[in-house]
Amino acid sequence: MGPDFVMRGSTKPIFAMHGWAAPSWSEPRLRRADLRGAYLRLAKLDGADLSDANLSDAEGLTQAQLVLAHHNSGTKLPEGLRGAEDAKG
Repeated sequence: MGPDFVMRGSTKPIFAMHGWAAPSWSEPRLRRADLRGAYLRLAKLDGADLSDANLSDAEGLTQAQLVLAHHNSGTKLPEGLRGAEDAKG
């Protein structure tokens, strides 16, 4: 499974973490991961540690996915999504 892997139900390839791709992760540790340009529409990020990760150009990422993941003020998100720095405390 290389960088040309296509997720079931999708016509777009997944590019994540310098060519490594997975259709779902069980509580992945993605702290400081560079996920710019990753296609995450169907990714299961429940419990994922996205602290300080760069998701700035990730495609298909939703607010619902972020609610189930752990992130901090250092997590870079795509335009229109709210992260830890925007949370009401």
